[in-house]
Amino acid sequence: MKSEKTLQQRCLKLLNTWEGSGKAVIGVRTNAGKVKNTAGRWIELCPKGWPDITACIDGRFTGFELKTGKGRQSQDQKRMAVRITLAHGDYVVIRDEKELNRYLRERLGEI
Repeated sequence: MKSEKTLQQRCLKLLNTWEGSGKAVIGVRTNAGKVKNTAGRWIELCPKGWPDITACIDGRFTGFELKTGKGRQSQDQKRMAVRITLAHGDYVVIRDEKELNRYLRERLGEI
């Protein structure tokens, strides 16, 4: 996989396919950091380290961190993984959409 953006698009498409099949799945792209609004004020999005895709899989919070090639989690991402896990959510590092599909099949069965 060449880019994380391409991986993100493929994973979101796969999550939409599962949702469209009637399974209890919803996933959205999430952004961390800050942006300046039109009034010139800074707005904080998700905190540093937040997963690339925020999902609810069969009623359980799931954060998907996307990595391509030899990409590694940052220290902020590792801390966030611990926080999500301690809050009884799932945090999953995904390197290709096949890996995401396997995770969904383990949780939900077949489409």
